Amino acid sequence: LLSGCFMNIVCFAVCRLRGIFDGFAFASLAFALFNIFPVKTLDGGEALFCVLDVYLMPAAAYGISRCISFLFLTALWAICSFNMLFGYFNVSLFICICVLFVRNAFDED
Repeated sequence: LLSGCFMNIVCFAVCRLRGIFDGFAFASLAFALFNIFPVKTLDGGEALFCVLDVYLMPAAAYGISRCISFLFLTALWAICSFNMLFGYFNVSLFICICVLFVRNAFDED
């Protein structure tokens, strides 16, 4: 479930230890950190659902994980919007968050 994040962190560690292409190392780390966000379509959201499913009924775990995903995406969207208004134009992150919003809004699991 979190093997992709783990491999990204391993790649980061190996690249940093060997001194190979720092850009790739930090991109790998950034991708791992982004992927463990508690958003339903990412690995972190699936892990959150699995943990909640152990302790709660599946319907409740699904609802709580969707609510946490929505709140987290709303906070990220607000941060990105604030940064874009004040000159730190990171359009790719804003587009990524919008795509995650749409995928979570129309998720029919």
